[in-house]
Amino acid sequence: MTAVAAGPARDGAGLYVPRLARVLEVREEVAADANTRRVVTLSLERGGMDWIPGQFVQVGVFGAGEVPICISSPPGLREALLITVRDAGVVSGMLTQLAPGALVGVRGPCGNGFSLEEHRGRDLLFVAGGMGLPALRGLLWQALLQRSDFGRIVVLHGSRCPGELVYTWQYADWERQGVEVLLSADRGDGCWEHQEHPPRCVGLITALFERAGIAGERTSAFLCGPAIMIEIGGRDLIKRFGVGAHRCVTTLERHMKCGVGKCGHCVVVDRYVCVDGPVFHYDELTALERIEPPW
Repeated sequence: MTAVAAGPARDGAGLYVPRLARVLEVREEVAADANTRRVVTLSLERGGMDWIPGQFVQVGVFGAGEVPICISSPPGLREALLITVRDAGVVSGMLTQLAPGALVGVRGPCGNGFSLEEHRGRDLLFVAGGMGLPALRGLLWQALLQRSDFGRIVVLHGSRCPGELVYTWQYADWERQGVEVLLSADRGDGCWEHQEHPPRCVGLITALFERAGIAGERTSAFLCGPAIMIEIGGRDLIKRFGVGAHRCVTTLERHMKCGVGKCGHCVVVDRYVCVDGPVFHYDELTALERIEPPW
């Protein structure tokens, strides 16, 4: 079985030469405070670009550099290309301060992506830790555009604190389309944990697995988040809940570098994550783990 789908524009000038893209809209997802860093979603001119969920782009601020960022919107949303950025460094920090009308450089799309077609007719489980949700939102959104093709759709979203949960404004819309949303936070704030909806808990995101009522034999799981969450969460889904290892799919976002496999910094064993990934099946990663931890 093919683990992932090869995306468009794997070759050609689009991978090497940035095109100019104008910022159309800026939405603040998380405000900066003593405990959180600013997170924004930028709506960029699409410029005829096509992609598949799971691919990423290199987004550049002129005079500062570029960073790899996953595409957080589906190709079926024709109006724009959306990326969600956290202030985590010089370039990403500058991106979070842009206003509508600003110009950025966009190179890509890069890497492979999720093959949604092979999961048709199955229940879909999304397990997202922190900023892992933007990498999965494009796939979730595309599944909702094809809602009748799938069974249950469950989103488990966890973060270190309630203030770091992203896309909270979309929960109600997802639920109207039959998505079950469950939340977790490593620590509460004295108020959040006492709210009843969506269902939530204080603790690790894996504590939600039991509450989600996972039917492993008909479930396909998609994970993105901290390395330890991917490793342990994937293992629990396979061994405790019966999800097939070939139906447990993750994206190794943290390994994304230059986007074309030239710098060599994305190499894990014999795989170039920027080219062969960032999307892999869990059984592929456990095979690599015998030589080097891929998480």
